[in-house]
Amino acid sequence: MKEYLYLFMLFACAMTDIVTYRIKNVFLALPLGILLICDPSSQNLRDMLLIFILFIPFYCLGMVKAGDIKLLMAATAFIGTASLIETAVYTVLISVISIMALSIRNQTPVLQTKIPFAFSFFMGSFPFFI
Repeated sequence: MKEYLYLFMLFACAMTDIVTYRIKNVFLALPLGILLICDPSSQNLRDMLLIFILFIPFYCLGMVKAGDIKLLMAATAFIGTASLIETAVYTVLISVISIMALSIRNQTPVLQTKIPFAFSFFMGSFPFFI
């Protein structure tokens, strides 16, 4: 059941991020709340805090948005820090390919090309399910 909640959360976040470039809190809070009620281990909370501490400087520099950090924190609660690192490698590869493709298609500089992070993260999570 945990995997289905995780997949639902990622899919809902990816679709809203594609359309609005925003991640709605309800798509993160509902599955995360169910998970924490069913499995209230301190490991989940510690991993979420670790991700928050690691990514808050990037938020302060404007490199990531708050929804992206919340998505990473929620994903960490579901899959743990070790699996998140593996997922992050695939996410970076998919993000680079997406940025290059959109940059070529729109004929814009690579550094000015925006992509929805939640979609890249959703696609990068598929090896976790295989």
